Amino acid sequence: GMQVVYIYDLTSKKIVKTLLGHSCDVMSIKYSASGDHITTAGISSQDRTIRLWNTKGEGSIHEEGHKKLVTHLSLCGNKIASSCQDNVIIIWNYESGAQLRRLPPLPGTIIALT
Repeated sequence: GMQVVYIYDLTSKKIVKTLLGHSCDVMSIKYSASGDHITTAGISSQDRTIRLWNTKGEGSIHEEGHKKLVTHLSLCGNKIASSCQDNVIIIWNYESGAQLRRLPPLPGTIIALT
């Protein structure tokens, strides 16, 4: 499996940075609108983490808040929304990684966060 995220230089088509930290395959990757930060989520119930990186691959903030597999990520300004298999959505502060709000489980299946 792929427990790493590679950052490529599109001009040279070479890997410029490797992000390590997940204990399983990576399910979701989102870039901030500014392109300065990356958010990743693991695909396994053993790795329910969300990791926040700058694009230099430094300063991974690792957050655990979900009890099941993280299924979706969405970025908006300085906030991150994440959902998981139990239909809980958590809103995070991008800068600090602090949990801002936890929504109660929604009925049905969450198919996307935008």
